[in-house]
Amino acid sequence: MKRKIMLIKPPIHADAVFDPIRTTQPLGLWYIGSYLKEKGHEVTILDTVMEGIDQRVLFSGRSYDDFSEQKRLDLESLTAEEFVEKYSPHSEQRVSREVVRVGLSNEEILDRIRQEQPEYIGISVFATCNHTPSIELAKLIKENFPNIKIVAGGAHATDMAERVLRDSQGAVDFCVKGDGQYVLEEIVQGIVPETGAAYLDGEEYIDKGEFRRVKMNEFSRLDPSLLEKIVLPMPATHTQDTHGRKYVDIMFSRGCKKRCEYCVAGSKKYGFDALSLEKADEQLRVLREAGYEELILQDDDLLRDKEHFFGVLDLIKKHRLHWQDNGGIAIEDLDEEVVDRIIENGLCSSLYVPFNPRNYRVKQAAEFATSHYHGNVEQLKRLKEAGIYVYTSGIFGTDVQTREDVDSEIQTYKHLIQEGYVDQALVFAVSHLPATRNHELFRQDIVNPDDFLGYSIFVPHAKTCTMGIRDVEVAVVRANQEYNRIQAQAGAWGSSFPK
Repeated sequence: MKRKIMLIKPPIHADAVFDPIRTTQPLGLWYIGSYLKEKGHEVTILDTVMEGIDQRVLFSGRSYDDFSEQKRLDLESLTAEEFVEKYSPHSEQRVSREVVRVGLSNEEILDRIRQEQPEYIGISVFATCNHTPSIELAKLIKENFPNIKIVAGGAHATDMAERVLRDSQGAVDFCVKGDGQYVLEEIVQGIVPETGAAYLDGEEYIDKGEFRRVKMNEFSRLDPSLLEKIVLPMPATHTQDTHGRKYVDIMFSRGCKKRCEYCVAGSKKYGFDALSLEKADEQLRVLREAGYEELILQDDDLLRDKEHFFGVLDLIKKHRLHWQDNGGIAIEDLDEEVVDRIIENGLCSSLYVPFNPRNYRVKQAAEFATSHYHGNVEQLKRLKEAGIYVYTSGIFGTDVQTREDVDSEIQTYKHLIQEGYVDQALVFAVSHLPATRNHELFRQDIVNPDDFLGYSIFVPHAKTCTMGIRDVEVAVVRANQEYNRIQAQAGAWGSSFPK
C-alpha cells in the first residue's frame, strides 16, 4: 500500500559556549527516503536545520550574534581560568547552559506538515545531544496532528529507545532500533516488526531487539530529488570551505577496525563493509548529474581496504569531483603509497588525520602517535606541499589525564602546527556516549547524566581521575587559545572558538 511519509531532521539545541553550529545533509534519512520512494511511497524530507540555518535563538532571550561576539572578545582577552569562571555552566553539581536553538520555527514546521499531509513521520534522533529537541518536536506534531504515526530512529533512538518513548509521553509510537529502512517500511504498512523496533503497550515497554546491520550494497541509490528544496549553507558549516562548489556527504564504506572505547561503532564491533565500485560509479554519476561538485567523505575507516580506496579515487577522477575527508584517516595507515595516490588524484582539498587515543589508557595520544608513527607523520608535509589542507584533533578530559598530561598534549599539537605537519588542530572534549565501552567504565564521572547537551564531542560534561569538570573546561579553552595564536584561519566550522 502506498503511503505518504515525511522524514524530519529536528532543530538543533546546542551549548552556545562550547558547541559550534554544524550541520549537513541528513544522510541516514536520505538513504531511507530513497529506499521508501523506490518502494512506491510518496516521500518528502524536511531538514529543519539546513533550511533554517540562519535562525539562531538563545533560550535566554539574548542576541546570539552579540553573545558570540562577546565570547570571541573574551577568549582573546581573558585567561582560560577567567573565561571558564564567566561562562562555565557547572556549579555545585548543577548544570545550567546557555542554549541556542537552530532551525525552522515550530510554526514553519507545522505549516510544512499541513502542506504535505503525511500519514507517517520519521524523526531522526541521530545523537544523544539531540534528545530534547527530538522529543519536543514529536510532542508538537502529535498535539497538532494526533492521527499521524510518529517513528523515531537513529543511534540515540536505538540505544535509549525506552527513554525516548517514555519522555515523549505517547507522542512517539515506535522507535526503530538499528538500520531502519526495512523496519520502517513494515511499520508504514501497518505491520508490527518482529525485530528492530521498540514501543509501549500501555505502560509496558516492548523491545524487539536491534535489526541486523544492513550491507552497503543493500542501500538504495541516493535520490537527489529528495533534497532539492534544501539550499546548502556556503561555506559548509561542518567541513572545509568548498569555495562555492555544491557539496554532498557520502560514505563508500562502514565499520572500523579500531574498537575505540569512546566510539559507538567500535564498541558494537561492527564489521567492515564496503560499497561495490560498480554501485559507487553509478551513485557518483547520479550526483554529478544533479550538480554536485564536491564530496565530503565520512567513512569511519577509509583506508581499511587500500585497493578499494584506490578504486574510489579513480571513480572520483572519472566523474571530475573534488573531494575532502571528514571522517578521519588513521595516521598509522597513511603510508607513502596512499599519499602518492592522493596527490596523483589531484582533486583532494583537505584531509582530517586525528591523533585521538584508541582507548583511555593512553594518557598522551598525540605524543604516542608522533613517536610510534614518525614516518607516517612526515607524510603530512608532502600532502601540505601538494596544496591539501591537513588538520588533526585531540581529546581533553579522558579519565587518565592529569593537568601535566594536558600540558604535554598541547605542546605536542603546537609542535605539529609550528613545524608544518598540520594546518590546524581541533579541540574535542571527552563524551561518555551511551552504548560505548567508555560509558560503561566512566559514567559515574558525568556531572549530570540527564544533561543531554553534554553528550557532544565539543562540550565537557565529566571529570577525570584527577581533574574536576572546570579543570577540563579550562583545558579545552586553553588549548583553543594557544592553537589559535599559531594556526591558520580555519573559520567557524571546526570550533566554537574559531580564530
